[in-house]
Amino acid sequence: MQEETEMAVDPAKFTIGKLVEEISSVENLERLKEILAAEEKGKNRKGAVKVIRGRIELIREEKGAE
Repeated sequence: MQEETEMAVDPAKFTIGKLVEEISSVENLERLKEILAAEEKGKNRKGAVKVIRGRIELIREEKGAE
């Protein structure tokens, strides 16, 4: 599991399925934005971008509900 103090996940190292697992514990919006930027600059896979953006939206909604 990813520690919040570790560097951001490198999405290029993961299949989309494994990427979902890796980012499921990331709750830091800035870190998620870094992961999204890395994916867009790298492989830019539609499925990966969608998953990362979905995680960002989920966190935004959760933070808004607090």
